[in-house]
Amino acid sequence: MDGIQIKESIESFLSFVKDQKPHSRTLADLKTLSDHLYEILMQGRRIQDKDFKTNLEGLGPEKWPYKERREICTARFPILGMYNLPERITHQIGETNWLVGDAIDDLADIIGDLQEVLWFHEKANSNDALRHFSFGYRSHWGYHAENLLWYLHALQREVE
Repeated sequence: MDGIQIKESIESFLSFVKDQKPHSRTLADLKTLSDHLYEILMQGRRIQDKDFKTNLEGLGPEKWPYKERREICTARFPILGMYNLPERITHQIGETNWLVGDAIDDLADIIGDLQEVLWFHEKANSNDALRHFSFGYRSHWGYHAENLLWYLHALQREVE
């Protein structure tokens, strides 16, 4: 797994999400979104334990505003909504509280984090991009992507 493969996967994912297709409610689009997420998650899992050094500590891109990312995701995937998410996975079995997940928020956050990875790839080098990708997988976007993939799996079964 190298930085070029990850960069290409991110670019493909972002291109698909930003595609200005008519409002998508199709099962095929949900499957394609799932495929993109799965590919990026597998890459995150493969490199997450590696230790990367960077010369850009504290630097980063100006983020694409959350509101705009959310609006694009809502227009592109109007079928996505809220979902149930257990508060605890391995403790309080059968007794845990439930949280509410937001698929559009998940997708908007993932987009923001992955755009930062591309910035590091373009402005610094592949090593810095991999570090940011790995850190984001462990600390933020990976959690959103895992939850979103789980939700998409359930949603696809309900739509079929």
